[in-house]
Amino acid sequence: MNEKLPTAGLDEDSEDERSLRDLLREAGARDVPSSEVMNEVRQVVHGEWRELVEQRQRRRRFVGFSAAAGIAAAVVAVTLVFQMGSKTGEPVATVARVDGVLQAAAGGSDEWHPIVQGATVTTGSMLRTDEGTRVALTLPNGVSMRIAAGTLIELKSPERVALDSGALYVDANHRAGAPADQALVIETLYGAVRHLGTQYEVRTIRSGIEVSVREGRVEIAGQGDTYVGAAGDRMTISNQGVSERNRISTQDPRWQWATSIAPVFDIERQPLSRFLEWVARETGKPVEYATPELQASAGQLILRGSINNLPPEQALAAVLATTPFKHSETEAAILIH
Repeated sequence: MNEKLPTAGLDEDSEDERSLRDLLREAGARDVPSSEVMNEVRQVVHGEWRELVEQRQRRRRFVGFSAAAGIAAAVVAVTLVFQMGSKTGEPVATVARVDGVLQAAAGGSDEWHPIVQGATVTTGSMLRTDEGTRVALTLPNGVSMRIAAGTLIELKSPERVALDSGALYVDANHRAGAPADQALVIETLYGAVRHLGTQYEVRTIRSGIEVSVREGRVEIAGQGDTYVGAAGDRMTISNQGVSERNRISTQDPRWQWATSIAPVFDIERQPLSRFLEWVARETGKPVEYATPELQASAGQLILRGSINNLPPEQALAAVLATTPFKHSETEAAILIH
């Protein structure tokens, strides 16, 4: 015996269709929009559609890049000198060290590419780091600029960098001094920060920027006002000016991210005293010698070898283990004896 298929659903659909036709008949004909209105609607819808497509394309490119990041070092093309922007772009920095994957794009482009240690970056380049990447750049005048995780910048010229988000640490040590009119300027929405021979950090926050000075001084040119920060100052700056000023020590843990990505110090044929100066600068702890004779000896002892990517504290122990010198540390200094 053949069973019949249930038909209640079909009957209900027919009933709904009849009700809909009755409703439309009662409503009558609707006014047709003018051609101008129709054209405006088309343009708006088309614009929204294009924006959605572009967002999806950018998202796919970033996801695709992230998936391939683990093998980026194997791509020969990205190990070559990287020059964004025009072919005659002025070199603005060299990638001294990368912990993670650094991405770069020409100004105004959303085509991002991975670049590696040793690459040269030129005027107009944009650089960005994800939450697991930190980078150290060396500028033409020897200034070290460190890029924190989650940062986006544009290198406008050898003396001007635009910070869109994230944080930058600048070490303009006395060996990389530059005339005042050539000092690096970090531009932000809340002011331009210029160093006056110093170590400092500029970090974007929800309400503005936070500028921390580890050594020397900085000058912040805001909207109509100029502010000066000295060593130990940590200032919060918004559209209304300096809203908060606190103190920060040279050994504060907030400097640690910059120390961890410090460019490697080449100890080969360098005097021990020069190496100790580097350790002191990166850790924020000055070196103190037990006697003047020890200090003179440190200037005469020539080192050989390499410290690879050891952080300053570990490098200090490793290097001194090969010399007659020993060290101890207090909260404020490194003691050599």
